[in-house]
Amino acid sequence: VHYPQAWKDQSLSQHYYSDDPILAVSQKSVTPFLWTDVPRLLSLTQRQEEILNNAHLAGMGDGVTVPVNIPGEFSGSCSFCMRTGRDIPLASLPVAQYLGCFAFQAARRLIEMHAAVKPAIEEAQQRLSPRQLDCVILAGRGKSDRDVGQLLGISGQTVHQHMEEAKRRYHV
Repeated sequence: VHYPQAWKDQSLSQHYYSDDPILAVSQKSVTPFLWTDVPRLLSLTQRQEEILNNAHLAGMGDGVTVPVNIPGEFSGSCSFCMRTGRDIPLASLPVAQYLGCFAFQAARRLIEMHAAVKPAIEEAQQRLSPRQLDCVILAGRGKSDRDVGQLLGISGQTVHQHMEEAKRRYHV
């Protein structure tokens, strides 16, 4: 997301994410919505009105959000924003919806892949000996087998064996 840096800084420092009106509407909607419609779709609190006003002052114009809600799973949304003074190209809303759904599905696949791989990685990490872990860390910092061996006081061939075993355990 390429929001103005000032807005990102302010949003994080003021914890706007906890009261974000765009997020609140996206959690209750199944269809894309324009940000100009948010006051009609949600009874805004004073803080939510402040968030919308501050976003506008930071250079964010109108936007569109594509909510994606799958019962029993993650909810998500994808937002597209215009700079202040530029209109949303309404003819592009179907494309925004397509891209938003595609982005959500891609994120969902990444989460599923991470969940599937994480136990195997954790198991492999637990099985690495302290010396194998030392070798992997030093190799990750760009050290050659010979350099690692010198640093650890072992031969380069022993380092190579430790690395091969670590790769086997990680299935790489």
